[in-house]
Amino acid sequence: RTRSASSSVVGSCMDGSGNGAGRIQDEDRAVVSRILRRIREAAESDFALDSRCLVTRPVLDRFLQECWDAVACHGPGHDLHRAKNWDWSGVVWWRIKYSYKWQPSGLTWVDDKIQQIPICEAACDCLPNSLFCPVVEQAYRGSCDVDEIVERVRAVLRTGKAVVVKPTHGSECLAVVVLNSDSSPEVVRASVVDALQAQAERSESWLQVSRPHGVIVMELYDSGPASCPMTVAPWKIPLELKVQTFFGKIIGATLRAYPWQVVVEHDGVPHRWRCGEFGFPQGSFRKHPPRSWRKKVG
Repeated sequence: RTRSASSSVVGSCMDGSGNGAGRIQDEDRAVVSRILRRIREAAESDFALDSRCLVTRPVLDRFLQECWDAVACHGPGHDLHRAKNWDWSGVVWWRIKYSYKWQPSGLTWVDDKIQQIPICEAACDCLPNSLFCPVVEQAYRGSCDVDEIVERVRAVLRTGKAVVVKPTHGSECLAVVVLNSDSSPEVVRASVVDALQAQAERSESWLQVSRPHGVIVMELYDSGPASCPMTVAPWKIPLELKVQTFFGKIIGATLRAYPWQVVVEHDGVPHRWRCGEFGFPQGSFRKHPPRSWRKKVG
């Protein structure tokens, strides 16, 4: 993926002929270079990948040892006798296969929104603010009173705040509903019941399919009309950053409202692309945002 991404970024910096005559401006090229250097540094320092971002033998041996340790914990029935000839794809295939078979309980928090919050908050207790929007209610099916949940949600809505109701597994945005002060009691109750009963798609990983059904209700924050022109109607796009990480290191971020115009580098410095319209370099395969985006937000 890294090699493909790097190739596409570098390729888009050239004109249609590919000879580099139409390279982007110096400011943009410098930002692209820093982003690519950050990716390489993350790969080489943390995972000892080679210059092509491929796995080296020491890393492969380390993960093979983890596979052997897993076998020792879970008993026979494995097929690691071929491991000495495996490449990275073989190790990944084996781990996926046996994670489905063994379903280790230590991984369930990854796709359970109720479990995620206290774990992440504990890991980031040095931060001044919470990582999550305020939780109005959270509960698993079979251990909750629907009427009590509905009443708590309605109490928040009466204050003028908006909330989002969603299942704890978060599969394919199923049964995710945004409620506001105009939502009727019937709609509020139906949203809570649907979230409690929503089943993850069978195509999802066991982490989502096997989770107990539950519901989590969170307040939606208001970015404020002065924070960004895109936060008001008809767009109503919140002021958010989408942060990209690679092997645990921040590579950069994009603004939700202006993903093609602005990039924020890993040190927090924003950069407005100077090449072409909407941040697409001159001579790239397109100079406008995708049709789906234009249709939705103009």
